[in-house]
Amino acid sequence: MQQVNGIATLSAPVFDNLIERAQYHPDLLSQEEKDALLSIIEKLQCVAICGNDECRELWLTIERGSIEDFGDYNDYLENGIVENRDDFEKLWKDEYPDLVKWYLLSVKHYNEECFLFIDSKLTLHIKKEASNITESINLQLISWIDQAVSKCLDWLKNDTTGYNEYINKYLPYTKRTGRILRQDYWEIDPEEKEWMLKGLTTTDIDTLKVIVELSENDEQTLFPEKMTSGIFFDCCKIGYDAKQASPRHTFV
Repeated sequence: MQQVNGIATLSAPVFDNLIERAQYHPDLLSQEEKDALLSIIEKLQCVAICGNDECRELWLTIERGSIEDFGDYNDYLENGIVENRDDFEKLWKDEYPDLVKWYLLSVKHYNEECFLFIDSKLTLHIKKEASNITESINLQLISWIDQAVSKCLDWLKNDTTGYNEYINKYLPYTKRTGRILRQDYWEIDPEEKEWMLKGLTTTDIDTLKVIVELSENDEQTLFPEKMTSGIFFDCCKIGYDAKQASPRHTFV
């Protein structure tokens, strides 16, 4: 791990190793670690609450680093994971395809306890119970998080618009959640559009339009007043046809 101007710089593989170790045992035991995490949470008080339990979130980024940060080629070769250096480089780029990796940092308070999540997985936890243990095993991780949070908050305070524009432009689609217009989604994944429209007739589209109109008007006239065997079997046919058309979905 290198240092720049006295500040430790980590690559994504090194950071991921620290995260994995912390997530295996997220409970902080030493007071030094607890104080360090509480300092981070205090800094994040300027970020608006975005969920239950006083949840506050920030997007952090870290560079992929060099292939040496990913692992030792000879170790991978001896263990039969790769057959040559080209395999090793391909594995590295499969695991870290982008020059920068994004992490969603979340902090929460609940029942007088503090929680820090990385990509929605509990990573650090301050319990109410006191501990006599003084060993600190996560200080390196907490220290990097503290530096990253401070840098991110400085940017957010000094140029909120620029910060948000950067996230909107560069945040990977695999990290985005929420609602999206179907037309926009189809532009991202044209194969999904092809699958959705496969076998769809003009009559089907007209029926869907009626359903949308009735939904907007909060009307229920589309549904029959009584059930018959014919209607029941037609409904069954729709389900069977959909299951046969798409191996992606399982109908129960």
